[in-house]
Amino acid sequence: MSIRILTRISISFIALLFITTNAGAQLSKAVGLLKGDVVSSDGTTLPGISFSIFKGVDKLTSTKSNSDGKVSTILQPNATYRVAVTSSGYMYHEDTLQIPSLSAYQEFPLHIVLTPLRDGQPFDLPLQVFVPKSSDISSAAMPELGKIANELKHNQKLSVAVTVYPDAPVVTKKDAAQQKLASARETAIQSYFLGKSISSDRFSVESITTTIPPGRFAPPPASTQTSAKSKKKKKGATPAAPSLIPQYVEVVAHVAQ
Repeated sequence: MSIRILTRISISFIALLFITTNAGAQLSKAVGLLKGDVVSSDGTTLPGISFSIFKGVDKLTSTKSNSDGKVSTILQPNATYRVAVTSSGYMYHEDTLQIPSLSAYQEFPLHIVLTPLRDGQPFDLPLQVFVPKSSDISSAAMPELGKIANELKHNQKLSVAVTVYPDAPVVTKKDAAQQKLASARETAIQSYFLGKSISSDRFSVESITTTIPPGRFAPPPASTQTSAKSKKKKKGATPAAPSLIPQYVEVVAHVAQ
């Protein structure tokens, strides 16, 4: 009787082992492995950086880079993943990773370079936020301001100080129009960030009217129509070079310690 029971147990164990091994083999053929590494812009490896893996709007997992700046996680095939990388001392970074149908286990390398974010660091604005005489935010500059708003949403230790300027310094009471323009630009920036659901305690906006930054951007194209008066030029006269238009908005980062 004891031999019969022992035989049944042995058969059951072998069957269970076969099922487990077979399932493991099937799993190894069905998944991909994200193998990422993260470095600073100067090539320094970055440990302890947070990675979040999303599938659609659902967060699947969160992990951190190890002491060598490396991270790995299993990803199922036939899906698109969003890899969000966050750190208070670096700019937010996001990658999209498509895992196709797999017939065998496959690794997917992901090299990530993060841009440092330091207290007092100015954000570069490569486009004019305001054009001369206007308090309307340029549609072309909206994506650039959007990047700053996105940084604020993903970094709770970040706040920004925004300074706006008029077209010309306010010197006398005759410059009231410039004072009004600066105030309108201040309001426009405030409305923009509030419209992006950024809390008012995460940003400040002030206007400086006693000075303006040096010229930076080329002026808009002149009208193709030339007046009769402008056609009367002295022979040999050299036309004056158009002065550059400054960036009327400056944004500085403040990172809490």
